[in-house]
Amino acid sequence: MYNIIDSLIVCKFSRGTYYDGWKDLGNYYTLATGIPMTVEEMTMAGDRIENLARLFNIREGKGTRKNDTLPWKIENVPVPDEGPAKGVVVSEEEFQLGLDDYYAARGWTENGVPTVEKLNSLGLGKYASLVKQPLAPVQGGA
Repeated sequence: MYNIIDSLIVCKFSRGTYYDGWKDLGNYYTLATGIPMTVEEMTMAGDRIENLARLFNIREGKGTRKNDTLPWKIENVPVPDEGPAKGVVVSEEEFQLGLDDYYAARGWTENGVPTVEKLNSLGLGKYASLVKQPLAPVQGGA
C-alpha cells in the first residue's frame, strides 16, 4: 500500500485513516486524474511499482538477498521501551526466515529476484532480460 500512497503523494501517516483503504485510494486516483481505478488495478499498480523498483536495484547491482539487510541496531540493541517488544532484537536467522516468506509472497526467487512469470503477470515481461543476465558489478564496495 505504501507504494501507492507514495505515488499519490499522500502522507504515509494517513494509512489506516481511510474507511476502505484500497478502494479509497482508487477513488482519490480517479478524482485526481479522471481515470477510473478499481481495487484490483490499484493493488496491481502497487505490485508493479515494487517489482520495477526491485528491477532497478538489480540493474544497479544492489537488488538481491545480500543487499536486503537490517540496520545494525535492530539486530544488536534490545528495544528499550516498556511493552511486549521490550528487550527484543531480531536475529539473523529470524530475519532470513522473514525474507524467505517475503520473497515467496512477492513471487520472487529465494535470492529476491522477481521471476519471469511474475514479471509477465504484471505486464512487465519486457524487463525480463534484467533477471536473466548476470548482475551488474557492485559500485563502490559491498
